[in-house]
Amino acid sequence: MYDFTIADHGTILLFTPTNAAAKEWLDEVTPEDALHYGGALVVEHRYAENLLAGIREAGFDWGF
Repeated sequence: MYDFTIADHGTILLFTPTNAAAKEWLDEVTPEDALHYGGALVVEHRYAENLLAGIREAGFDWGF
């Protein structure tokens, strides 16, 4: 199982943590005013590459 699932919705991506460690890390690295939908972080495509790099550097993995 992946630490994050990523869903592509055209103009945005939804990054959903799938375990407590991934959620805690995501909460720590995103600003308080970040947009969430359900349990997912809403991310524009232009920011996705940096977030994916951060996820990888933190030792997490993801799947689409």
